[in-house]
Amino acid sequence: MSRTFRLLFNIFVLLSLLLFIATAALWLRSRTLIDYAHWTDQRHFPALVSSDGRIIFSYQFWDGGIGGNKPGFAVGSRPGDPPYWERGLGAESRHYFAGFEWSPEANVTFSPEFISIPTPATRLISAPHWFICLLTLFPAFFWLLIRRKHRRKKLGHCQVCGYDLRATPEQCPECGTKVQIQQS
Repeated sequence: MSRTFRLLFNIFVLLSLLLFIATAALWLRSRTLIDYAHWTDQRHFPALVSSDGRIIFSYQFWDGGIGGNKPGFAVGSRPGDPPYWERGLGAESRHYFAGFEWSPEANVTFSPEFISIPTPATRLISAPHWFICLLTLFPAFFWLLIRRKHRRKKLGHCQVCGYDLRATPEQCPECGTKVQIQQS
């Protein structure tokens, strides 16, 4: 492995660990707060939301446009509502499996005070925080496996089973693996 590749891989692993920490913190916050980042031009409304133990990407399209939201990018948090499954919002148009949710055309129900607002075309996909945390740990897991193999090679251990080869440097007595002798 080249030195540049190792450096880039180590940086990638560090970034994935930082993403893991951020996702775990969002997971804890999602039980009481809703964190969001969205952009709008008053017709298109893509959003990334952390709520109810999951991360949601939704896209709403308001055919005639909607007022009330200033155009541009916004980030923030607010107190959480009761979980979506307790409110029964649009349950008939959403698909659920093992904590994941998706909908090609979710129905969004507004409270009575907003009844005059037209219903937007909404698409969404969500994944539970635990799944995102697991994905962000994979690079660190592979980094540990590579480091372990490199350490075994450096310390004179078998690459397959880890047996100490100082007494029998040609072949591993534990698993029978032939050791390749590097000539310098």
